[in-house]
Amino acid sequence: MSYREAGKALGQKYYQLGVNEENEYQGAIVRDPNNPGKYGYTTATHAPKGVTIVDPSKYIAAVQGAGFEIVGWSHTHFDGMMNFSGNDMNFAHRSTTIFLTNANGDTSMLTRSHFLDAVKSAGYSGTSAVRSFIRDHQEDGIPGVPIP
Repeated sequence: MSYREAGKALGQKYYQLGVNEENEYQGAIVRDPNNPGKYGYTTATHAPKGVTIVDPSKYIAAVQGAGFEIVGWSHTHFDGMMNFSGNDMNFAHRSTTIFLTNANGDTSMLTRSHFLDAVKSAGYSGTSAVRSFIRDHQEDGIPGVPIP
């Protein structure tokens, strides 16, 4: 499966469970070590019911410790929110592409370049542009690129 297909597949597998349990599910998109150019996803993890901000650092360490190369991240929102939060933006900026599937089963992605384009087009510049943009958009977020 392709990188985008893996990001969407994880969201499609877990979004309804997230809605039913009011949990945000998260998992890694990984490169298949036996098939160059092919990708998969890990079993998702989640926080306690109702928690919308999840620290994935221990999960990421476990996936990497098992020998997988993380090339993306996918998560669900148990509500209809289709925008990427400030935490999501930070993740995309510092690390890798992040995928989001909402309660309606809609999936989009946020890449580092898409994020930086949003910062620039909003008129932010200078050394604190990224930090200021994330702070100002922490709650309402920004849309990603839809994955059909």
